[in-house]
Amino acid sequence: MSTDWDDWRDELLEDDWPESLGPAILCRCHGVEEREVEALITAGADLEEIARRTGATTACSGCLRAVQAMLSAAR
Repeated sequence: MSTDWDDWRDELLEDDWPESLGPAILCRCHGVEEREVEALITAGADLEEIARRTGATTACSGCLRAVQAMLSAAR
């Protein structure tokens, strides 16, 4: 099942993230991996908690759209 996040990531990367490249970095400013945010969302975290616990979305906000899409997809 494709989500908005999957579509956005695929468009950005032009393909699924190759496992051979290691973990996908969602927030470059704080080095937050995509799987960290996914785990927090699975545990019930909202945007504020994700920002507080990881730093994602708090610097340049370049990852904000991606985090919001991940949250929307999880609802």
